[in-house]
Amino acid sequence: MDETNICSKASDPVIEGRAQALVTLRAPEGLSLAYTLSGERLTIPDDRLVQVVESDAPGLLGAGFTRIE
Repeated sequence: MDETNICSKASDPVIEGRAQALVTLRAPEGLSLAYTLSGERLTIPDDRLVQVVESDAPGLLGAGFTRIE
């Protein structure tokens, strides 16, 4: 099982019975691990791109991640 693929995508984009959009973020350089507000552990891959549910994005953006459109 490839841990990068598991950790780079949000584990459950359905919260409170409704689907949430996934957003792609780029992690700051030098970061190899991060936790989301919902408690998901993200292993940062070499390309530094991760996907998280929209509700987790503000916490990561405040920690230096940037949104990829």
